[in-house]
Amino acid sequence: MRGVETNVVALAIRVKKVEGQVVGKDAMKKSKIALNLVIAAGAVGLVSTSALAYSQKVKDACSADYGSLCAKYKQGSAELRRCFESNRRVLSTECVQALVDAGEVPARYLKQRK
Repeated sequence: MRGVETNVVALAIRVKKVEGQVVGKDAMKKSKIALNLVIAAGAVGLVSTSALAYSQKVKDACSADYGSLCAKYKQGSAELRRCFESNRRVLSTECVQALVDAGEVPARYLKQRK
């Protein structure tokens, strides 16, 4: 998250420098575009970090699966999600149920197990 904030601040500083060099309608248009880019960059950073976090219910239900199948991946990482996805057929029913309840995977994953 800190890296995203630093990039957004650096981009904002560059935008300010550019604003001083341009005049008229072009300056306003470029300023609006730059501001939208700064806002979008910040939003992407927020979404990508928070979207990766599993709920406590999922962590509790999937801790054994994590330990035996995917322990080498950092919790909340995209790699862990890929590991769980590739091992979905051997995940415990409790883990899959928690993932379904949290909206992390489709309900058909649970139906395929029964």
